[in-house]
Amino acid sequence: MSKRISFVGEGPTDLIVFKAALMSLTGGAEFVVTQIQPPFDQLQCSNDQGQFGGGWKGVLKWCTDNSSHGVAEILTNSSCLVIHLDADVASEAEAEAYDFGRLEAPCPAALDTSLNVEARLRKVLAIEESHPVVFMIPSKATESWVIAAMYAYAPPPEIECLPDPAHWLNGKTPRLVRTKEGKDHEEKRRYNESSVQLIAAWPKVRVTCATADHFMERLQWALGCY
Repeated sequence: MSKRISFVGEGPTDLIVFKAALMSLTGGAEFVVTQIQPPFDQLQCSNDQGQFGGGWKGVLKWCTDNSSHGVAEILTNSSCLVIHLDADVASEAEAEAYDFGRLEAPCPAALDTSLNVEARLRKVLAIEESHPVVFMIPSKATESWVIAAMYAYAPPPEIECLPDPAHWLNGKTPRLVRTKEGKDHEEKRRYNESSVQLIAAWPKVRVTCATADHFMERLQWALGCY
């Protein structure tokens, strides 16, 4: 029987990267991933991001609303819950309203800020480390892991300390990020097309990015994959 994984994240391309990481670890055949935030069915039909909205605010609102009992209910039907949140939330001025201010540590070391964000999320969710809840917290954003996978031949220095890795990707080939209305936007179709390369390069991502390696160790523990 397939094991189920529930996924909470900022957006659709973060889910694609997670699935690549999962596939590299397990082959993916025995796992079914369900995106619950933003709600997958609503995104597919109308690009509606649900009652909590998308991005980091949507993740924090979801966590606040599902503290303790909500997580317990999800885990009755899932082998584990994965919660994605980019570590740059620690530098967002608006995050103060969610009690996520003053969490940013000097970079390097990139992992320190991610661990601070993880600890705060555990507090918000009222869960212990023994719960099969895995936090996917790239520094500064998921795109830093993508850079490590896709551009290993010529990576920028200190990938995890790039203040805006999505902007670094803009204009590169493949065109994973484009400018729309003056802002950087991830191209979901291009991410899907790059999935095979992401899977193949994932061991390199773990070596290059401390936050990716920490995430994978916790995912291995939660799923019993050693």
